[in-house]
Amino acid sequence: MQYHLTGSAKKTLQLAEKAAKAGSQSALGTEHILLGLLQEGSGTAGRILQEAGVRADKLRELMDKLVNAETGTAQTTGRLEMTPRASFVMDNAAEEAASFHQEKIGTDHILLAMIRETDCVATRLLYTMGVNLQKVYLEVLQAMGMDAASAREELQSLRSSASENVSATPTLERYSRDLTRMAAAGRL
Repeated sequence: MQYHLTGSAKKTLQLAEKAAKAGSQSALGTEHILLGLLQEGSGTAGRILQEAGVRADKLRELMDKLVNAETGTAQTTGRLEMTPRASFVMDNAAEEAASFHQEKIGTDHILLAMIRETDCVATRLLYTMGVNLQKVYLEVLQAMGMDAASAREELQSLRSSASENVSATPTLERYSRDLTRMAAAGRL
């Protein structure tokens, strides 16, 4: 999908692709986008991440230790495709931009979408680094012009929707269909 990006968001994705290639990865993941946000630095997201204590060297170290060790390496030539999760985050970033009545995706929209996607590698890395994701989320919303009370309300709605979606059997939910629920909804 083609995204309409601000200059800092374009630079972020360029840096992310460079990081993925440097790590000999076969696809561009959310962890690379997170590193790109941090390295770009002039966008809202990079500034907020730096204020939260996220350091590029520590992030790279964790990526090498936890991510690259799991996925292995590949020879890369040409443009890298995004992982499905990274594409999902970017699609959600486009929705974030639209909800704020902005035509282009900025680094702030990407970071918001990333934090909302709790099951992506980037969010897990931030959590591993001890970053308070709720605080970062609020700071991004406030930097985008939302007043503090509305930002807290948005965070509360995010928390409640996340707790409603928590399942006792997440793997079963992810890889199967609830036929009883589908039958009750008349979809069988």
